[in-house]
Amino acid sequence: MKDKMLDLAAGDRYHDAMQLWTRGLNETRNGYLTMGAALSVLKKDLWRRAGNHVISFRHFCEQELHISGSQALRLVQIYTEIGPLLKDITIDVSKVVLLLPHLHGQDEGTKKDMLEEAAVLTVEDLRNNLKEKAGEPATDVCEHPEFEPYNKCKKCGKWMRG
Repeated sequence: MKDKMLDLAAGDRYHDAMQLWTRGLNETRNGYLTMGAALSVLKKDLWRRAGNHVISFRHFCEQELHISGSQALRLVQIYTEIGPLLKDITIDVSKVVLLLPHLHGQDEGTKKDMLEEAAVLTVEDLRNNLKEKAGEPATDVCEHPEFEPYNKCKKCGKWMRG
C-alpha cells in the first residue's frame, strides 16, 4: 500500500512538473513574440533615439539590449512572419528557429501545419525531416559509411578536425 501511495505521489509531482514545463514554454513563446513586436517598432529608426553613441540597429541591439543583431532580426522575423500562428501552438523556440527558413514564402495554412507538426517532434526528428525535404540524408537513416577524424585539446576541451 505504501509503495502505491509513493507511486501516486511521484506521478502527481511528475504531472505538476510537466504542467509547469508547458506553462514555461508558453510564457517563453509569448516573451519572444513580445520582444519581436518591440524590435519591429524599434527597427524603424526608433533605435536612433537611444543617442548618438549608437551607430546602427545592430549596434543598438548589442549595446542597449545586450543581444546580438542576428538574434534581434530573428525575433522580428518570428513576430512578423508567424506571430499570430504561434498564439495557439505550444512549441519551443529552438524548433521555430529551425523552421524559419522553410516557412518563409509559405501560405498561412502550410505554416500552421508545419508548426503543429514540429511541436510534437523531437528536435532531432525535426532536423531529420527538414534534411529529407531538402534531399539530404537524415541521420536516422544514414548508414554512416565514412567518419571524419577529430582531436580534442586536453587543455581547453575544444574539438578540432584531425
